[in-house]
Amino acid sequence: MVAKSNPGVEVLPVYSFDPRFTTQKVDEYATQKCGVHRAKFTLEAVACLRENLQKLGSNLLVTTQKPEHFLG
Repeated sequence: MVAKSNPGVEVLPVYSFDPRFTTQKVDEYATQKCGVHRAKFTLEAVACLRENLQKLGSNLLVTTQKPEHFLG
């Protein structure tokens, strides 16, 4: 679905490094959901997103809070 342009409407891009993503276990063997490689990839992707938004005259607000606490 393509979003329609809506003049006068502002959007605040936000990315939450949800702490549950790095601490949650996925099985009984205590395998972490987010290992070193996934964490590195996520950090690089968020940095790239911020850079691209800044080139467009915007920015990216980054938080380490749970989304429901930060946005709620």
